[in-house]
Amino acid sequence: MPARPRTKGKIERPFFYLEEHFIKGNSWRDFPHFCDELARFTVEVLDVREHHTTHQAPLARFAEEAPHLVPLPAARYVGLQELTRKVSWDCLVPYQGSRYSVPYLYAGTRVWLRPAQGARLEILAPNGSLLAAHALSRTKGATVIDPTHYEGLRKDTPRTKVVLVERFQAVFPDQQPFLDRLLAQYAINPVRHLRGILELAHHYPPSAMIAAFQAAREYSTYSVNFIRGVLQQQTPPLATAPTPTGVLADVPRLAIKRDLRAYQRLLDAVAPGGAR
Repeated sequence: MPARPRTKGKIERPFFYLEEHFIKGNSWRDFPHFCDELARFTVEVLDVREHHTTHQAPLARFAEEAPHLVPLPAARYVGLQELTRKVSWDCLVPYQGSRYSVPYLYAGTRVWLRPAQGARLEILAPNGSLLAAHALSRTKGATVIDPTHYEGLRKDTPRTKVVLVERFQAVFPDQQPFLDRLLAQYAINPVRHLRGILELAHHYPPSAMIAAFQAAREYSTYSVNFIRGVLQQQTPPLATAPTPTGVLADVPRLAIKRDLRAYQRLLDAVAPGGAR
């Protein structure tokens, strides 16, 4: 406590008794000998002397409090650091100067990063399910990609409003009220929301999609972001769980120098009549 000389010294001298009664005037052969003597001093002196605060010996006080103490857990506690990051639209999340891929369904969303043991990075969905596991890059600026995260990315989704509406009606014939409200709420640009919802329909069961539509009607919001958030919170996608990627291998740098006469031979081959 600053500006309190009467109590400041007490705070700064927690080992005063140990220094005065154990360390001062003693000597030890080595550090193990010091530890053995300290353990003996603890048992013979510290555990049985009256404490100035409790006015009891520590062993006697512990005997009174032991029945009320919670037992330690059987397994040791392992601390984990978890960070939140936003997934880019190319399905990558940054961590310590490098980027790591996640399944494309989570592009544009926020995920949790869990580094483990300094060699592995786990990426989790907002509901805690595992999305990806990568070996940490040993160099900054690397892009670590699991090709399976991009599998199933469909490119045949229609792009025009008319075709998208027809496709939605064919896939969800009983959801015309949801479609009408979506078109009314996003009259200027409904294409992005319809395409996104139809894309989600490839990866989630129909029952989950209908439940998400019901939630959208309850909250009067019909965006693809809301539908995606509901699905991610309540239902795992139909795609199989990702597998950890392998350990990165260093690619050797090769100094390759091409003979410039090779380019001249190409020019000679395409020139009419071989003229230069």
